Amino acid sequence: LRAAGGFRRPAVRDFSHVSRAHYAVQPRGWRTAHERTFTPDIYRIPGIMAGMAATAPSTFADDAWAFLVATRAELALFCAAVAAYVLLFGNMAPKSKRSRPQKAKQLPAAADGDLGDLGDGSSQVDLKPAQREELERAFNEAFAAGDHRQALSCWSTLRRCEQVPAISLARAVESMQRFKKDPNFVLRELKAYFKRFPSQCDAAVVNDLVESLGKRLDSELLGKVIDMMLSMNLQPDHRTYEVLLAMQFSMRNFSQVRALLGEMGEKGIRMTTRARVVATKTMLKAGSFEEAAHHFRELSSLWECGADGTSAATTTPSAAPQHIVAQLVELACRDHSLSQLLPMLEGVPVSEEAVATMLSECVRRKDTALTAKVEQLVRARGHTLSDATYTLLVKSASGEPERVRRLFNEVKASGPAVSPDFALALLSFCGQTQSGALADELLEHMQPTQMPVLSAFIRFYTEQEEFDKACDVYERRVLPSRAAGGAASAPKSALLDHRVERCLMTAALRAGRRELAQT
Repeated sequence: LRAAGGFRRPAVRDFSHVSRAHYAVQPRGWRTAHERTFTPDIYRIPGIMAGMAATAPSTFADDAWAFLVATRAELALFCAAVAAYVLLFGNMAPKSKRSRPQKAKQLPAAADGDLGDLGDGSSQVDLKPAQREELERAFNEAFAAGDHRQALSCWSTLRRCEQVPAISLARAVESMQRFKKDPNFVLRELKAYFKRFPSQCDAAVVNDLVESLGKRLDSELLGKVIDMMLSMNLQPDHRTYEVLLAMQFSMRNFSQVRALLGEMGEKGIRMTTRARVVATKTMLKAGSFEEAAHHFRELSSLWECGADGTSAATTTPSAAPQHIVAQLVELACRDHSLSQLLPMLEGVPVSEEAVATMLSECVRRKDTALTAKVEQLVRARGHTLSDATYTLLVKSASGEPERVRRLFNEVKASGPAVSPDFALALLSFCGQTQSGALADELLEHMQPTQMPVLSAFIRFYTEQEEFDKACDVYERRVLPSRAAGGAASAPKSALLDHRVERCLMTAALRAGRRELAQT
C-alpha cells in the first residue's frame, strides 16, 4: 500500500491522558512500532488494563495509610474509650438482665379487665369477712394510689359478693372512667350493681354518685344516670337539682340553669342554700336585677351580722358572700335601683368596695337623701369609716355645711392624719360655700406637705381674694419643701404648674409682695 501510494498516515492522536506506566509494562518493540506505524485502538486496550491492574494495589495502600495518619487522634480517643468501658464494666457485650416479676399479693380477685355484666347467682363469690375486708382495703389503697387497674380488679370480685361491699360506688365509677371505659359500659355496671343489691336503690347513694360526676363536669354520664334513676322509680330531690345547677353554672349554661329553676318551681322542690347562691349568681351574670334580688332576699337571712359585725353564717356554699353583695350593688347602681336594694342589705355584711360603689352612685345622682340612707346603713355595722368613705360623703353633701362640719370633726377626732383626697374634697366644698374658716382650720390641723394639696390651698385663697394667705402658704410651706429637697432635685416647674404660678403671681402683686413676684 505504501509503494502504491494508497496508504495515508492518519493524524497523530493525543495519548497524553495515558500515563507512562501503561507504556512501561509493554515490550519495547511494541512501543517503537507504535510510534512508527499506525496501530488501531483495539490493540492498545489490553496493555492499558494490565497497567491499571498493576498500579491499583499500591494506590489503595497509599490512600489507607494517608487516612490512618489523618485520623490518628480520633482513633486514639476511640481506643481509649473502649479501654475505659472494659475497665469500668468488665464486659464488652453485657448480657441482658431479665427483670423478675414481683410476686403480687394473692387476692381472690378476678382477672384484669374481667368486668362483664353481672349475672344471677351463678357468678356469686363466697368470701370470708376477713377476705372481703382485705379486698375493700386494697380497693381504697389502689384508688388512692391511682392504680385503677387493681381497683377494678378488686371491684369485679366485690360486686359478686353476697353482701353489699363497703366501698364508694362513686370511686368505682371514677376508676372505670380513668380506665377508659365508655359511658354505656359504666351504665351497665351500675344497673347490674343495683340489680344485685336492691337495698342500694336509694336516692342518697345515687346522689353521691351524681355529685361526684357533677364535680368532674361529666354531663353525658350524668344524664344517663338521671335516666336510670327515673327508671328505678327514684325522683330527683333537692340535692340532685343542687348538683345539676352547680354543674350547669360551672359550664356557663345559664339557659339550662333557668330551665332547672323553672322545673324545681313546677315540682315544688325546695331550694337549698347552695342552689340559691347559684341562682343569684346566674341572674347577676344575666343582668336581671329583679330576679337576682328575689333570690338574694332569701339568702339575706343566712348572712345576718352578729354583734361584732361578722357574718352569722358559719357554713356557706360561697367562700365570699360579700363578693355576691358587691356584684348585686354594682348591678343595682347600673339599673338605678339602689333605693330598692338598700332595705335588703340590712344585717348583711357589706364590703368597703360595695360602700364606695353606692356612695359614688349617690355623688353622680346628687341625691342627698339616698346618701343619708347609705351612711345610716354603713354606720349600723359599727365599723370605723375609712378615709375613702369620708371623702365620698363630703362630695355627696355639697349643699349641707353642717353635715360636712360634722364629718370634718369626726376626721379630726380620729387623728392628725388626713388623706390628700379628703383634703381636696373638703377644699372643693369650701370653694363652693365660701367657707374660708373651714379651710383655715383644715390647713392648721393637717399641716400638709404634699404638693397637690398645697397647690389647692394656693388656688383656693387666691380665688377667695385672700392673697396674703396664699403667699404665706408658698413662703412657709412650699419653699421649705424645696429647700429640703434641693433646688436641683426639685425645680420650681416640678413643684407648681403654670396655673398655680399665675395664681401665686397675682396674689403676690395684689398683696404688694414684689420680691415674691420677682422670684
